[in-house]
Amino acid sequence: MCYTDSDEELWQEDPYEYIRMKFDVFEDFISPTTAAQTLLFTACNKRKEVLQKSMGFCYQILTDPACDPRKKDGALHMIGSLAEILLKRKIYKDQMEFMLQNHVFPLFRSELGYMRARACWVLHYFCEVKFKIDQNLQTALELTRLCLINDNEMPVKVEAAIALQVLISNQEKAKDYITPHIRPVMQALLQIVRETENDDLTNVIQKMICEYSEEVTPIAVEMTQHLAMTFNQVIQTGPDEEGGDDKAVTAMGILNTIDTLLSVVEDHKEVRKVRK
Repeated sequence: MCYTDSDEELWQEDPYEYIRMKFDVFEDFISPTTAAQTLLFTACNKRKEVLQKSMGFCYQILTDPACDPRKKDGALHMIGSLAEILLKRKIYKDQMEFMLQNHVFPLFRSELGYMRARACWVLHYFCEVKFKIDQNLQTALELTRLCLINDNEMPVKVEAAIALQVLISNQEKAKDYITPHIRPVMQALLQIVRETENDDLTNVIQKMICEYSEEVTPIAVEMTQHLAMTFNQVIQTGPDEEGGDDKAVTAMGILNTIDTLLSVVEDHKEVRKVRK
């Protein structure tokens, strides 16, 4: 479950293929990483002592300042994979905010792209944590937002996009914090979809549009035009070409996103003109 040499090679040589591999559901059927996640989850869910030993093992790695970053990545991967179990058990649930504050937030400053991506991924899986300290929620949102907008590594931006959306959907106070930044956030999301053609991100944009229907109205025309251009780019690949099926799914996702956008701002005159 740790970041591997083959991961690093693919990340450096073709980050877009790296993203495709990580989000391809069909890859999950043959992925040893997914098999390890499933085994770990099942063992910890069935055997309380396995969960306790697994968390002790992960804690030991996270608190060792000299530990290999790839081992820390693996430990956080394990913890995130167990999020559903951990958030149901009080003894662990009460410690998750502390874990994020001390072992995840600092990773956003890491020089290693895969560690920044893992930090976003962990926030995604612990998006339902009940933050007792508002500042910790604000920090989570701000770090994720900055990764989305400013990070130079596309796999990091993709993980940040998903993490930001699920935090907004699951944290009541998150929406207001991001409201002043909604234009650059939406612009970043649109650009990432264009560059990666990742269908998961069209779903992110749809959900963000629904969360911020009033705020996106002033930029609805710009967004619609951007999505239309991205759609045209995607459909340039014929159905028989490599990746044609993936592109068809992405194209449908973009059309659904445009439909969602038009639905929530249908009373806006400028948007009606574009629609016609």
